[in-house]
Amino acid sequence: MSLLKGFVCTAILYLPDSFNQAGWLFQVISLSFSCCLTIFCAYLLIEVRKIVRLPSYSDMGEKLYGRPGKILVNIALFLSQAGFCCAYIRFIVYNFHTIFQDIFDLDKENETDEYYTAAFCLIIFTLLCWVRKIEIFAQTHVFADIMILLTLLYVIIMGIYQISDPEKSAQLK
Repeated sequence: MSLLKGFVCTAILYLPDSFNQAGWLFQVISLSFSCCLTIFCAYLLIEVRKIVRLPSYSDMGEKLYGRPGKILVNIALFLSQAGFCCAYIRFIVYNFHTIFQDIFDLDKENETDEYYTAAFCLIIFTLLCWVRKIEIFAQTHVFADIMILLTLLYVIIMGIYQISDPEKSAQLK
């Protein structure tokens, strides 16, 4: 469930808007291609791990390409994780900013508030990263998983509703 939350959740919440902007055909083709490429790459990683019998990606890089391989793998892993974190923080900041604008009727052109929200998120996430045992968050993890599944169900239902009756769905906006 953590993989669902970490890798899929944000993408699924962005999907309705990306389908709206890119179109159904392009989005279905690009998602299918991305899925096949990801599965193929995961398969290759599993096969390499079976052959070299090492526990980590950086160890595999070192065994296959020496010290530069280990360094390059660690850099790639760092950049990948940093990219996920930046995208997730941007997602949170955008949603909080939109909610606060709607609730408090704030100025929609003020980007300064977004920087403060991002800084606040970075502080909170940094403090959370210092927790050594993530078992402490088990209950909130389960709650988050339930909320993700409910949100996914809501997005699917609203998507079906919009496809089935475009005139009524236009009234929702």
